[in-house]
Amino acid sequence: QQLQQLQQLYTSNLDYRNFKFLPDDIIYCDPPYANTEKYSKQSFNHDEFWQWVRECKNPVYVSEYSAPADVIEIGSMSKQALLNHNVSTRKIVTERILWNGKGSNHSDGLF
Repeated sequence: QQLQQLQQLYTSNLDYRNFKFLPDDIIYCDPPYANTEKYSKQSFNHDEFWQWVRECKNPVYVSEYSAPADVIEIGSMSKQALLNHNVSTRKIVTERILWNGKGSNHSDGLF
């Protein structure tokens, strides 16, 4: 049964603003984290992204360190930040899974 569920997954690295979602889609986003080292030359508008998350009719789950107060945290895990190449100065961060509150909370089946 789990294999059948995995076969239904569709992954994409398209810009979230240009992707056409179906009404029953469950969306997981892993955007560049706010206030961290940039790993791309392209900038990312976090305010615009969170507004899209709020307005999206589908359930949207986001991996991020922080979020606006109106987004629901459904899980978290502390870990060592890996982008800093100096092991002695790496800090412990809390990665959160956040949900826009749309549809049913699928967190028990997703994570």
